[in-house]
Amino acid sequence: MFAVANGRRVVISTNTITLQEQLFNKDIPVLRKALPHDVQVAVLKGRTHYLCLRRLRLFLSNGLDGAPERILAARIAIWVRTTETGDRGELAISEAESAIWTNHLSADVMHCTTRLCRDNRSGRCFLARARRRAEGAHLLVVNHALLLTDRAMENSVLPEYDDVILDEAHHLEAVATDQLGTTVSAREIGFELASLSQPQGGTRFGGTVARIAAVFVEAAGEPGREQIASITAPIHEACETARVAVSSLFEVSTDLMDRASRGGRGDAADRELRLTESHREGESWGPVAMAWDEASAALALVDRGLQGMVAAFDPFVGSSETVDDAVADLAASRQAISEARESLTRILAAPDDTEVYWIAGAGREMTMHAAPLAVDALLQSNLYEQKSAIIMTSATIQVGGSFRHFRNRLGLPQDTMVLEVASPFDYPKQALLLVPRDLPDPTSPAHGTVIQDILAGVASAMNGRTLVLFTSYASLRAAHEHLREMTPHLTILGQGIDGPRSVILDRFRATPNAILLGTNSFWEGIDVVGDALSCLVIVKLPFTVPSDPVFAARSELLEDSFMQLAVPQAVLRLKQGFGRLIRSGTDRGVVAILDSRLVTRRYGQTFIDSLPPATIVHCGARELAGLVGDWITRVPDDLVPEHVAGIGDGTGLE
Repeated sequence: MFAVANGRRVVISTNTITLQEQLFNKDIPVLRKALPHDVQVAVLKGRTHYLCLRRLRLFLSNGLDGAPERILAARIAIWVRTTETGDRGELAISEAESAIWTNHLSADVMHCTTRLCRDNRSGRCFLARARRRAEGAHLLVVNHALLLTDRAMENSVLPEYDDVILDEAHHLEAVATDQLGTTVSAREIGFELASLSQPQGGTRFGGTVARIAAVFVEAAGEPGREQIASITAPIHEACETARVAVSSLFEVSTDLMDRASRGGRGDAADRELRLTESHREGESWGPVAMAWDEASAALALVDRGLQGMVAAFDPFVGSSETVDDAVADLAASRQAISEARESLTRILAAPDDTEVYWIAGAGREMTMHAAPLAVDALLQSNLYEQKSAIIMTSATIQVGGSFRHFRNRLGLPQDTMVLEVASPFDYPKQALLLVPRDLPDPTSPAHGTVIQDILAGVASAMNGRTLVLFTSYASLRAAHEHLREMTPHLTILGQGIDGPRSVILDRFRATPNAILLGTNSFWEGIDVVGDALSCLVIVKLPFTVPSDPVFAARSELLEDSFMQLAVPQAVLRLKQGFGRLIRSGTDRGVVAILDSRLVTRRYGQTFIDSLPPATIVHCGARELAGLVGDWITRVPDDLVPEHVAGIGDGTGLE
């Protein structure tokens, strides 16, 4: 009503595409029916979510190399005839197809010809149509990444707006860190160089440069053949030199990471190495610096060659769509090479004390990263000071009943108003929190075995209907193997073992006797209403790994980093995990937290005080399975905490 009455656009931003779509397709239609005004609503996503028709034509004309390309092309050929949005979300694209979409089909900024594009002029461009819908909307639904990208690019993406609602605001610091940082991978640079120049024996080449050289000859006539050959020959040579140099750079960087890991300065498990001043001043940095000098020079040669090729087309720009497409593709390739070089310079050659840098390896994939140490000042200048009204909402921004941690991390002004809204759920009646007091310390070798036995007992007592949240894949895999052996009558679903996240989540909802084992993404963003999820087990308190580069660098800036950063972050993460259990007013269930630090460490009470006011029972580990069964099967619906009797020994009942 405010947006309509005042003629002001309101932007609603959430963290994920999934929740963006839920707001647009499910929640807002209910709101529109309840309002007396006609409210225009639009959803806008990042550019890469939209199909580029020009790139689609080019993709189909260049020939399709393999089965994934042919299958995706066939699906798109049917879909494009009926889609109104061109949004990849309508296609349910697989992981393998996602890379094809991003590299060859998406409307990314580097390949956009804007005013020269015939699809844009004719009104067929899906991205332009989405933006026009956004310009006519009272409410515009976006995601945090797009919102912050728009602010960094000075409103070049979203239409003008004065007021914004930030849902899932607890993610804002992480998203800002990601959006204001940079990541470079050897695979991406290699892909770009290979796309430009593909040796085919002798003096023959395929790829973008050769294809566009043919366009130049067609535009300039036969006299242009020699001219373009003199330009492309050095580009092909520079691409090969750059490919070798970049490969060498990432190889010596991997060696540096491996040596540091063996020396105890890195984490061999996740293969991440924060690049500190001591690394840059050590003897091992010499090969990295030398390799970067060579790679930088080679990439600069490619950039200059592409610049010369673009300049050669100047007399022919606008003469045909083919020429304009060629110029756009050259400009896109040049921008990709230039941005990679700039990012690597930022990481390797021009460190700034306001940023953190690291290299990481996962399998054969090697990446280099930079991120801001703090985002508070950036958010103040780019967001808070630019908007009339900002509302931030989240169920998990308080620690121990205080907003202090959230306000400090995001740099919110001192006069920011805060409001705590009571939950609609009756947690004392709906949820039982079990806190075992006799578990081994999480660092003890015995911890894993004890936890696995508890999981088997609880899962059997519940006949499935249980979600188990882990903080590591290694623990998840070990528990998965143990449960398959000890509970053959139950269906065990493990993240990364039994299928993708969405697949095993759907199976869990549809299978009455299932146990779902998850980590990372399963701590939030999943919604299982009803009896399918009646028990939640949290294996460990979700502390950030101390060696995480950004966390480690930020910790060094604090006087008491554990209590100022580690504990608050873990508390908020635990609250997210706890929130998976009770999703409606009729849900009932049990949460068991199998971490002895809740009762043996001074900070344990902070975690408990931050959780919803469930009925709490401190118990022995052997009592867990029985307590779970009693709560679910024997406790009446009108239970209140003071009526709990015969549940364990009652010690610590709150």
